[in-house]
Amino acid sequence: MDELQALVRSHPFWKNHLGTNLGESYKSQWKGKRMLVTPVLSNSVHGKGRTKTQARMLELVRELLPDVGEPLMLTLNKNVTCDRHRDNANASDHSYIMFFDGDPSNPYFGGELIVQEPDGDRVLSERNVWHRFCGRDHVHYNLPHNGTKFSIVANSQTHGGRKGARVSSAPAGHL
Repeated sequence: MDELQALVRSHPFWKNHLGTNLGESYKSQWKGKRMLVTPVLSNSVHGKGRTKTQARMLELVRELLPDVGEPLMLTLNKNVTCDRHRDNANASDHSYIMFFDGDPSNPYFGGELIVQEPDGDRVLSERNVWHRFCGRDHVHYNLPHNGTKFSIVANSQTHGGRKGARVSSAPAGHL
């Protein structure tokens, strides 16, 4: 787990305008594609990975989570606070997420993931462990945080999944 976290901390994150399930978006002039108003540091790793480091991340997650399914996709997040959404392109009924500090000597505060399940909201916050949840079927979102927060999401991904994953900000039970 330490090796995986070190690889993610050293990942050269780039600003992503395309994760429109993560926040407010607009219809761009670029072929009408939806783009995030405020880009986020959220990058995907899939297939065989584009680099040896990405390939190693995928290998480590397959060892740690043998039931995650294929094709495996990782989403690496740095300081991401997502809006209410479902992960509609997930192929399996479950995802995994792990949270960890950018600097263990200076921990972040907040940033819990709220998963709206049929029996009530589940709060995921424990660091350095994998949390299993149903990102495809259950609305989920993060609370704000302070400090540097990383997370890794692992799931089996379909390509060309359903559109419109972001959901309204209506209170739970009003979707």
